[in-house]
Amino acid sequence: MKKFLSFIFLMCCTVCLIKAQSCLDESRKFFNSKDYISAEHALEKCPKGEFRKANVQISMGGIKLLLAKYDEANKNFLEALKTMPKNSPYFAYVYSSLGDIAIQKRQINKAMGYYQNALKYQPEDVNALVGYGFTLEKSGKKESAAAYYKKALDIDFSNLAARK
Repeated sequence: MKKFLSFIFLMCCTVCLIKAQSCLDESRKFFNSKDYISAEHALEKCPKGEFRKANVQISMGGIKLLLAKYDEANKNFLEALKTMPKNSPYFAYVYSSLGDIAIQKRQINKAMGYYQNALKYQPEDVNALVGYGFTLEKSGKKESAAAYYKKALDIDFSNLAARK
């Protein structure tokens, strides 16, 4: 009986892992075809335990950001920060995305802090460099802003936001 219950438990875990991976794979497929609403719905089908994981929260936050659902995206990214492993390579992306959300909500000082955090993790994050430059410009620090835009252009000369 014990072996049977162990087998059932193992099968249930396997089904959950397959289901979790399939919701991410399905979402990625929709995302790559720029069908963001379907990508969002695919992630919503992830099992609850999987939905709380950082990679799902980051994916959902990115999709919500693209769909201009800023409050929901903000919630997803903040949740991801709570559960991300300390060695995660995605801290810069998450903080930079939170900065983008704060910009959309016209919260310049908050955005500045998020971009600074992103740059602590990845000093060459072009989005964070441009975003931080933008917050400096909006704060009246045009020379400092220009330095961050230049740094972004040194990394990615084709970046249209930095070129403006």
